[in-house]
Amino acid sequence: MEFKEALVKLETTIKADNKEQIEKALDKFSEDFGQTLKDSDEAVQKMVKELIEEGDGKLTEKFNEFSAKLNEKVATQKKEASTYTENMKNFIAENIDKIGSVSKEKSVSFDTQEMKAVADMLTTGDHVTGDYIRDYNRTVITLPGQALNVADLIPSVQIDGGTYTYIRETAGEGAVAYQTEGSDKAKVDFDFSHIDVTTDFLAGRTIYSKKMRNNLQYLQSFLPEALRKKYFIAENADFYTKISTAATASAELAASHDTLNEQLTAELATLEGANYNGANGIVTNVSDWYSLLETEKSTGAGYGLPLGWTYEGNVLRAFGIPVLKAVWVAANKYLVGDWSMIEKIVTEGLSLEFSDQERFSKNEIVARIEAQVNVAVKQPASIIFGDFTAT
Repeated sequence: MEFKEALVKLETTIKADNKEQIEKALDKFSEDFGQTLKDSDEAVQKMVKELIEEGDGKLTEKFNEFSAKLNEKVATQKKEASTYTENMKNFIAENIDKIGSVSKEKSVSFDTQEMKAVADMLTTGDHVTGDYIRDYNRTVITLPGQALNVADLIPSVQIDGGTYTYIRETAGEGAVAYQTEGSDKAKVDFDFSHIDVTTDFLAGRTIYSKKMRNNLQYLQSFLPEALRKKYFIAENADFYTKISTAATASAELAASHDTLNEQLTAELATLEGANYNGANGIVTNVSDWYSLLETEKSTGAGYGLPLGWTYEGNVLRAFGIPVLKAVWVAANKYLVGDWSMIEKIVTEGLSLEFSDQERFSKNEIVARIEAQVNVAVKQPASIIFGDFTAT
């Protein structure tokens, strides 16, 4: 920087009226142009001297201003301390008799208004800024899942590929009969159906940011169980629709029975009459299940289960067969039959994965739950889908 430019900058800095900048500018100028100033003519030296004196004057002025403020603050603190001391002296002088009468057996009280140094702290908002200190319970109070899943009632079959084929016998022709001497024996043939069930992915995902993971420390532990609940809600709805569609439609009418229990008993009789005597479960809607327990023996005679029905150990049974309740069964509907004739077909079992690579550029994490599954109703005639309100 040229000597002339340095002089202009020094003058500008001094006029800026900033103590720290003035000190730095004076030191910098002396360091860079001290020798040049000595070699300059008298007019230049005079001008620089005036600038430096002006800068020193500014510094002195700032120092005096700071000192005055400091002295004023100290004087205020001394005054407050002096006032407190004087108040205390006056308080003791005015209450010397009371103080002198204090003993182990005797206490005295003072009017709180006799000495008041500061205001009472009665409202938190008047004395605290920012959030208050909290204790956090990081365990999330979760929403409930469904108590009974379709998968709890049926067996699972693991397969390698995406298609499961089972073989169902269908109605053939002919029957075994007594032979007439000299004639051919009766002919009997059998027919079969090869039925394919293809599996597919039932899946869901949750996307959240890394920042959210760090800020909500409970999120990582919450998601696995929460996603599992969501998965089974979806699987139950899907499997129930497919089972109720494939099952044999009930022929029972509500008007033919006095109680819901009687209608279910009739369904068991229908299955057994068709040689499907392996019924091992009845499933109803939750509300209908409780209605089964509200069966009157007769009008005004109180409640009581029909013959063959029992309720023990929190289990309702019809002729030894468990009667279960499930929210995935529609109101007034029911399923009765042999649940071993229904299978859950699994190509890839339920899995839960967390990945921060899929959406790496956005700093997001993907939590994914999925399974490649389907349901097979192998023998539709072994299970009945009915309606308590059928007419």
